[in-house]
Amino acid sequence: MQLRRLVYSDRHQFLGDYLEDFATGGLFVPGGDPLELGEPVLLEIVFPEIPEGVFVSGRTVWRRLATRWKSALPCGVGIEFDSSERPKRDFLLDFARGSLASMRKRSRRIPIRLKVDYSPIDRPIAHAQAETRDIGRGGLFLHTGALARYGSSLHMTLFPPNPLSPAQAVGRVAWIGHMQGITGMGIQFLFRSRDARIEIDRIVSGLEDQLSRGVTLGSA
Repeated sequence: MQLRRLVYSDRHQFLGDYLEDFATGGLFVPGGDPLELGEPVLLEIVFPEIPEGVFVSGRTVWRRLATRWKSALPCGVGIEFDSSERPKRDFLLDFARGSLASMRKRSRRIPIRLKVDYSPIDRPIAHAQAETRDIGRGGLFLHTGALARYGSSLHMTLFPPNPLSPAQAVGRVAWIGHMQGITGMGIQFLFRSRDARIEIDRIVSGLEDQLSRGVTLGSA
């Protein structure tokens, strides 16, 4: 799979390259890229506010080659997102259109690196530190080599960027594996009280608000 890093100076540039004709969405990648038709591609989509990038998989659907004649259409390739990437597509569009604050979705994941202290509930002495790669109202992905047992419950302390205060959470190891080549665990939040759900919503809503105001995520 080919990796392409797309750095956008602002949201309008992203929307200008977004291809709405594709059912699952896609992007126009300008330039003389030698990608073949049907070739799988992993796009790293970077904004000033999201320097860590959002990774979206897709494949090349069409190519516009350079010609000897002048043309108003730039050369480049059309990349269609994979159908499994709909949540990321929705996040990117909500962010680019400035509607994150007004559109709260349980499935949306925010790409951000947050420090997390965690320990298995059945082994409270075993303590480890990790870093998220994304977080949403339903769960998060923890990048760590200290993998817990599948199905086990974890107690976590999340450390979001200022001015948000740390939050306590409980989650279940829903899967163990790789995300964009990074080893870790997919964690599903377990809400044992209404207050626990409110606490996670506070963190995610705060991150969405920072994004909508153009604050760089991950800054302290």
